[in-house]
Amino acid sequence: MVQAMASHAAAIIESTQLFIETNQRKNELAALLSVSKAVSSTLEVKDVLKVAATSLARILQADYCTLSEYDPRTNSIQTIALYPPDGEVDESSDKGVLYTLEDYPTVSQVFRTNQPVVVRADDPMADPKEVSLLLEAEKAVNLMIPLAAGGHLLGIAEVYTSDVKREFDPAEIELARALADQIAVAIENARLYAQVEEREAYYRALIENSAEGFAILEVDGTVRYLAPSEERITGYLPEEVVGKSAFQYIHPEDLPAVLQVFQEG
Repeated sequence: MVQAMASHAAAIIESTQLFIETNQRKNELAALLSVSKAVSSTLEVKDVLKVAATSLARILQADYCTLSEYDPRTNSIQTIALYPPDGEVDESSDKGVLYTLEDYPTVSQVFRTNQPVVVRADDPMADPKEVSLLLEAEKAVNLMIPLAAGGHLLGIAEVYTSDVKREFDPAEIELARALADQIAVAIENARLYAQVEEREAYYRALIENSAEGFAILEVDGTVRYLAPSEERITGYLPEEVVGKSAFQYIHPEDLPAVLQVFQEG
């Protein structure tokens, strides 16, 4: 009888543990999905940074999160975002401050190993400079997470809490790492998009301010774009021509030769 009760109790404990683990995994997947949707909803770098930092701070129940960019030329990091869970930026933060990695071996360790590190203010073995930063900010624990995309190191995310009893267990650290990987990809995509937009704006300015005529045609000859300079050359405004066939503006005697050149590509 006693043995049967013990077996039943063990089965209940095992089922309870499985339920807790399953529920925890469900919450982790929900968090990953939430962050993935949030950081994918915009391609503006500043918006991605804000969403990323607030999401990490909220999901990990921290006071705030900082995101810092790594500069391999100077071997330093610069804080580019600092947000609490509610997204209200602190204008008195150390955003923009440069930190040389030679002076901060723990950050160097994160970059070298590509692994998260937890720093506690009450840890006698912790780097004194990191402890000093924690105490100065009146925080007790800092979880450092590398930000890397496609094998390229972008920077570091740091999650701070003032709770001296806060312990980041292995599951939380693994979740933080997965979130950071998604955030790094989103930041990289936003930066690439910004670069493309910048180049497009540059070339558009060159075309629109050029003395030469310029037009973009579809494969069937439909005008997709006409530079403003064409008005001076042809007398037509872009809005009068775009969407129409360019061939209707060619002199009939020249049209066969133009069509041949166009078809030959």
